[in-house]
Amino acid sequence: QFWRNSADADVIRFMKLFTELELSEIEEMAGQLATETGPTFVNALKRRLADECTTLLHGADCLPAIHETADSLFKNKGGNLAD
Repeated sequence: QFWRNSADADVIRFMKLFTELELSEIEEMAGQLATETGPTFVNALKRRLADECTTLLHGADCLPAIHETADSLFKNKGGNLAD
């Protein structure tokens, strides 16, 4: 999925541009991202970005199926859908 393969440096900017999250919530995530080490937190943000964008376009009902598919692909491909 496009959003989960976004560059780490683009996640916060994309959240501001493509979601309806409150700016204060996004800034809080940005602050936490600045102090986090390792891929776990940024990958969680990418998943949140993907969920927010998908919900806007298709509704929240499709998220469980998407999560199942993406989780399966990421587990089998070492975390990168582009592999």
